[in-house]
Amino acid sequence: MLIPFPFSLDDDAFKPAPARSDPQHNLGFFDVFQQWLPGRNNPERKERLVDVLSVFVTDLATEAKARGAVSVDGIVFPELALDYEIFCELAMRIKYRFEELELFVAGMSTNELGRNGNFVGVLTFPRDIAIWDFPSDFGDALESGPAPMIREKHHRWKLDRSQLSAYKLDGALNPKLQWWENIDLLSRRVDFTAFRQRSVMAAMICEDLARVDPCQSLLRSVGPNLVIALLMDAPQRVDRWPSRYATILAEDPGCSVLTFTSRALMTRQHNEKVHKSKSGLDRIVGLWKDDFHGESKELHCPQDCQGIWLKLWSSPVTDYSLDGRDDPHGKTWVYGKHVPLKLAGNDGRYPTVLGDADRAAASEADAKKSPGA
Repeated sequence: MLIPFPFSLDDDAFKPAPARSDPQHNLGFFDVFQQWLPGRNNPERKERLVDVLSVFVTDLATEAKARGAVSVDGIVFPELALDYEIFCELAMRIKYRFEELELFVAGMSTNELGRNGNFVGVLTFPRDIAIWDFPSDFGDALESGPAPMIREKHHRWKLDRSQLSAYKLDGALNPKLQWWENIDLLSRRVDFTAFRQRSVMAAMICEDLARVDPCQSLLRSVGPNLVIALLMDAPQRVDRWPSRYATILAEDPGCSVLTFTSRALMTRQHNEKVHKSKSGLDRIVGLWKDDFHGESKELHCPQDCQGIWLKLWSSPVTDYSLDGRDDPHGKTWVYGKHVPLKLAGNDGRYPTVLGDADRAAASEADAKKSPGA
């Protein structure tokens, strides 16, 4: 299940970091503030936020089952959607409610040490472990259960004049400067997660998919069955850069690639009349690419929907090494279908999750659908 959260953001989500910027050389650094996580620095408010998010995800999973899903095996959030503490607590609560959950992936603004940055977390739950006897404290449950794998982003996001104009952020960041994401680049590492015994997954973050990086050679050498790239981006159309780089990785036999972005910047472009949405089909939050279908599959999540159930099939595949050895026990993941998920009465039930911008765009879409509009 794919949840394109956050759904809304405004100018204040992007702010200059003066301590590192050098305007004389047209160089600036920016911080991303998670407006979509109100109260994340206050323990009581954060607890309420996790309560709301867990109900929201639970309702989406219930809707997926109502639409035909036998089980909800994995949940994916995009780049910078959560922080480490919310990631852990939310994963445990969803696992408690859906015992079949095997995989929880999300972009985060902090790591397990509390350091700020841009991270991806992957938490796996073995299929043969029944639901645990959870302690009352979900943090204690995490300590007694599997540990998440956390890795940081390898390359900074660069916002130039054209991107600032496209996202209508030139009121927040000076368009005369070249703006770089204010994160520390301390290590380069690729984590590989084994699941279902014969599948291996690797997670990437935005620019790491496109930039020249020594870790990409390692990624190609291992040849994971599934690569998930998390982004905060515009629509994931087949003619844009994520599709091009996903195609390169998916050329390896048995390797499938998912790129997935939040919907916030698309909503902003729509409301600011930069790139207005014409139909639900242009709210493309993800791309799926596998070596069976050949062409990329665009995954759309219309304005009145809040998630996607992505149906995948596993099939046997033989992997070959460069020196001619073979492994006939591998698995490949193949696209089946995707179904946008719509929650009834969502506007009133989840205002803090959807945000004002998304609700405004949804109201506009509903007005166009109404008779006589």
